Amino acid sequence: MALVAEAFTESEGARLCGELIAEGRRFTAIAAANDLLALGCYDVFAERGVRCPEDVSVIGFNDMPFAARFQPPLTTIRIPHYEIGKAAAQLMLARLQDGGSAARAVMLKPSLVVRGSTAAPVADAADDDAAG
Repeated sequence: MALVAEAFTESEGARLCGELIAEGRRFTAIAAANDLLALGCYDVFAERGVRCPEDVSVIGFNDMPFAARFQPPLTTIRIPHYEIGKAAAQLMLARLQDGGSAARAVMLKPSLVVRGSTAAPVADAADDDAAG
């Protein structure tokens, strides 16, 4: 199930997470579009007694400077901010020097930063009964 954020804020993350829990559907993980949305999930978890990652894993996107200080530290996708800025500046300077040059695409790879907010899903007792 996908919920669409109207903004990339902590309060919007809390709203969406609350909505997801209120629907009563079982889920084991939330993939947030950015780290602030993930932080909003933490707020709802604290209010409702949901344990992260024991009950629900959370992953963010961006690797904000303080994501490692969340409780638990947030697993996230790190985008190479410095390299993006450097590549953009190099492309701009090249274009200024040779105005007729063709547009160029630059691909920079993100990286997964595994921290404490994710874990393998725990087998449900009902799942165990069905298997055994």
